Amino acid sequence: MPSLDEPRDRAAPSADTRIYLIEDDPTILQFVQQTLLLRPQWRLLGQSGSLAQARQEALLSDANVFLVDLGLPDGRGEEVLRLLARHQPEAELLVFTVFGEESRLVGALEAGATGYVLKGCTSEELIAAIEQIRDGGAPISPLLARLLLKQFRSVQESLPDHPPMEML
Repeated sequence: MPSLDEPRDRAAPSADTRIYLIEDDPTILQFVQQTLLLRPQWRLLGQSGSLAQARQEALLSDANVFLVDLGLPDGRGEEVLRLLARHQPEAELLVFTVFGEESRLVGALEAGATGYVLKGCTSEELIAAIEQIRDGGAPISPLLARLLLKQFRSVQESLPDHPPMEML
């Protein structure tokens, strides 16, 4: 397995990675740009800093990976996810946000997200998440996965037709 500092095989699905960033924070834009220097074959096709701009520009993008912040100055990223899922069904929708709450995670997944990464990750972790999503995976941090499993368990236990999971 190649290290994160080595370019991947060009035949790999992630070799043709075209990214569009939906993010209003210039510091995060700079972080993503610096991160992509580690993968020179990947391209950042564009960036929207608001929900309104994303509605106009992101939907027209030829990106195959969208990095979407959930907290935009004029709305919620979940709306962008719904639009992208509808209009660009082949694209991967990777949430890249500070929101680690269960309700935001579930809402993003219901809106069409195929992965969820928290800001504050390293460049290597962001690259790994993009590679994973392009290779058919669903990147999500272990902490967030645990929140999902906890919610699933509480839903299962609340259903009258199902015995508690401990009895299975």
